[in-house]
Amino acid sequence: MGPEADYERTGNIGRCHLPCGYTPGPDNDTLNLHYGAANTSIALADGSVSEMLDWLNFNATQGDVDSG
Repeated sequence: MGPEADYERTGNIGRCHLPCGYTPGPDNDTLNLHYGAANTSIALADGSVSEMLDWLNFNATQGDVDSG
């Protein structure tokens, strides 16, 4: 996750995500992440907890975590 949209890149603190909190989804696998975007907006991102854990487990066994 990184600043891609204009509202995330331009503002008082440009090119920055400011995490505000999270809530689990009703399926107990979705994670809703609330964040400030460039200090001008509040936004919501979501992702699968199981997919994040799979990614972390795979990359931990590789000895090097690649951000891309």
